[in-house]
Parts: sequence; C-alpha cells; structure tokens
Amino acid sequence: MHFVQADRSPGDLLNNLTAQGVQVEVCGIYLPNREADEDDLAEGIGMAAPPEVAEYMRQEHVRYFTF
Repeated sequence: MHFVQADRSPGDLLNNLTAQGVQVEVCGIYLPNREADEDDLAEGIGMAAPPEVAEYMRQEHVRYFTF
C-alpha cells in the first residue's frame, strides 16, 4: 500500500485508506461535542467506542494514525 504523496490533502489520504478497506473511525467524544451525528460522517467512516479502541490498540500488531 502507498499512503504518502506530497500533493494530497488529508481528505485524499483518508479516502485512499477507506478505498483500500482500512477501518476508519472518529473519536467517540468528537461527534457528541458537535452539531453533527454519525449520519453526517462520510461513507465508510464510523464512530469509535473508547473501550473497544483501547483493547484493539493494545494488540502488538496494530498500527494506527491520529490527527
């Protein structure tokens, strides 16, 4: 997989990741503090549940990106 390209926006990179089947989720506390809900997220983007994310991230093989 090729993720980095200098002339791409963060949105372009995100779209590339989801097109390749990467699971993308926003922080579980992001949307409740906005005037948006899960229906406003782009297709293929979900909302994370903090306990599940923490358990997943503790696995040795997991790589993740934060912004």
